[in-house]
Amino acid sequence: QIAVIRWIKAKLEEPKTASAYLVDPFLGSEALQRVIARQGHENINLTILISPGDVNPDAENPDTKALESHSNKLLATAEEWSDRLRGKISIVDVQRGDGHRQAFHDRYLVVNDQNGVPTAFLFSNSMSKAAGDWPFAICELDQVTSHRVKAYIDDLLQGNDGERTVKPIVIWSSEQSQPVENVTQPAAASDRPAWMAVAEAFLNKLFF
Repeated sequence: QIAVIRWIKAKLEEPKTASAYLVDPFLGSEALQRVIARQGHENINLTILISPGDVNPDAENPDTKALESHSNKLLATAEEWSDRLRGKISIVDVQRGDGHRQAFHDRYLVVNDQNGVPTAFLFSNSMSKAAGDWPFAICELDQVTSHRVKAYIDDLLQGNDGERTVKPIVIWSSEQSQPVENVTQPAAASDRPAWMAVAEAFLNKLFF
């Protein structure tokens, strides 16, 4: 796990990285502490998506049910380390149904460059305590797939997962450094279709 976190840290600190998504339904509190407290990018915009449901990612057994809200535990961890953070960081709990069901499964790191062009990496495991004993593989996805992954994550942040509706709740933000209860609201309406910005960024990269 430590080696993976060092690798993530290196990706976040690259000068070309403007923003990033860390998507892990079972992100453990210890892993969160290492990721948010030890990256040194002053201007990065980092959004962390979790969806623990009723599982306790800090338990030795991956099937251990949570006796208390894991989201609250992550919130407390982030608040404790808030004075040592760099950049703009937010943690979003994506909930399904009554919040006891996992809303998504895949684990990704998506880094976006200054032009908004994403590079996505697929993780074989979550950064939970139990997964620390298992092999961890990281696969870089091609450019087209990276755009699709980014679009999928953006949809989750807007409360959409295909035909299902999910509820993204910002549980912590470094800008406020206190619990936030409101659901993430969609971006302001625009006459331009959502895919246009993605297409322009991709064509811009091809041009240069």
